[in-house]
Amino acid sequence: MTQILINTGTSPNSQDGDTVRNAFEKVNLNFTDVYAAIALLGGDTGGTGSINIKGNVSSLNDTLLVDATAGKITTAAVPNNVPLIYQFRAYFDTIGNLDTIDTLPAGWSYTKTDNIATITHSVNRYPKLVTYLGHSTVEVLRMRFPTAGYEVRIPDTDRNTKFTVNLTAAVTGADLSQYAFVVVSF
Repeated sequence: MTQILINTGTSPNSQDGDTVRNAFEKVNLNFTDVYAAIALLGGDTGGTGSINIKGNVSSLNDTLLVDATAGKITTAAVPNNVPLIYQFRAYFDTIGNLDTIDTLPAGWSYTKTDNIATITHSVNRYPKLVTYLGHSTVEVLRMRFPTAGYEVRIPDTDRNTKFTVNLTAAVTGADLSQYAFVVVSF
């Protein structure tokens, strides 16, 4: 039902608006409609003014925005102008060459050729910024500064699913427990 408006007349004391009885009948009908809608959403608010609604949230074109099972907002729900930030760890050998990558976000994978890592991701955007940070352990901060060959490339053919990054580090005395964080902002 659409809202029923009370006719308040053309001016104060004009006597051309609804009577008090008719006005309150419209108020009651409006509240009856509001409480019927609340019941459809999940029941009585119990006087708290809030309702616990359970289930997925989808857009008008059926794109999943909030996954009720996982309890997470999907990347489709985040506008493109809001940065999405992910990180993973890159491990180096004792001379600064890339050894392995781990802690990739769910749905991501990588392949490695020498120091070039090709990252396949699930964000459906291309990275805006890739940074290369240090790692702290036992109150010692070891910074991993990339060598002059450090670069990120986004292939034209699959720019929304892959990027490559040259992960080499200028380090001395590192062992395989030393790593750098690679932070990717979309």
